[in-house]
Amino acid sequence: MEEETEARRVSPALLLAALFLAALNLRPAISSVSAELNDIRDELGLSGFAAGLLTTLPVASMGIFAGLAAPIARRVGAERTVVGSLVLIGLASAARGLGIGPAAFMVVMLTVGLGIAVAQALAPPIVKAYFARSPGLPTGLFTVGIHVGALMGAALTVPVGELTGSGWHAGLAVWGVLALPAVIAWVVLGRRTTLSLRDSPGSAAETRARSSRALTLQVTIVFAANSIAFYVPLAWLVATLEDTGFSEASAVALYALFVGAQVPGAFLVPALARTPRARGLALATLQGLTGASLVALGLATGWGTAVWVFGVGFGVGAGFALALALPVDHTPTPAQAAALTGVSFSVGYVVAAIGPAVAGLLRDATGETALPLALLGVGVLLTLPTAWRLVQRLPR
Repeated sequence: MEEETEARRVSPALLLAALFLAALNLRPAISSVSAELNDIRDELGLSGFAAGLLTTLPVASMGIFAGLAAPIARRVGAERTVVGSLVLIGLASAARGLGIGPAAFMVVMLTVGLGIAVAQALAPPIVKAYFARSPGLPTGLFTVGIHVGALMGAALTVPVGELTGSGWHAGLAVWGVLALPAVIAWVVLGRRTTLSLRDSPGSAAETRARSSRALTLQVTIVFAANSIAFYVPLAWLVATLEDTGFSEASAVALYALFVGAQVPGAFLVPALARTPRARGLALATLQGLTGASLVALGLATGWGTAVWVFGVGFGVGAGFALALALPVDHTPTPAQAAALTGVSFSVGYVVAAIGPAVAGLLRDATGETALPLALLGVGVLLTLPTAWRLVQRLPR
């Protein structure tokens, strides 16, 4: 394809830097809310269900709007689409410091999710176009950027609020600044190439992609399991630990461990798993680790907590990087990687978005603060056969 040939002329270093800077912006807007969830809930007078919506809405938005990424990129180019998404994330993040009420806060979080949805859904097809033969490094680096950004939002939001004296308002708003260097990098990249993500009508690649509904379903199930295993602890881990006797400082430290453990997993596992089949086997194994750690955390909070928190973090971190590689490994062209990504992200994130709100309802209804984590772990373990079927699709 002409677009692919043009894309390969771009400096790999520039593209890797742009991917990393964009990825840094895809989670702080969510993890910063989680770090201050109890204070936000108290000031805005939110119920457990409504508080869960603060992190559910951007995730739902990421699913609802993921399908827009490929059509927009076909019209204006992938690079310009990413620029627009990053601007939207930055402005929406900054708006949270304006003293807005509960309804406006919900709208802002939905808007953040729109920007994240479009930018994130373009990563697999861009990697397919630029690094089709060796997707492990760019996918791992992109995922590391996501998790580093999430860690920054989790670890620095409270200190920034305390430093400024404005509390959670300043702690949340400051993350809008992070979009600026990423926007600059993608503007520079967009001046050098435009990737439109088009396949020739009636091509063999188009025909094969349309015929594989089973593949789409399997990728969607695995991606949804990994996503919900990330977003429920992201929303409720601090509150759960505080409710079970941990101090705020200890709960935030364990939350930072959960997010921080994702970084080595996201980078090391894709780098070591250099073939599509190796990546598939690693993904199935990590689904098992994540599910078992969630069950243990839900049943034994207070004993071995740090071990289980690390297990969940490492599992979802590496698992997410490998899930992002699924469209690269299972499709023939960037355009078809974009199509598979759009469908799996749309369904997967909508399903994942239900998790934090349902966890809040279970907490309110039963008073069992750790029960949602244990039930989530069981659900993740039930997806292992699907992950194995994806492995069987790949050559030995």
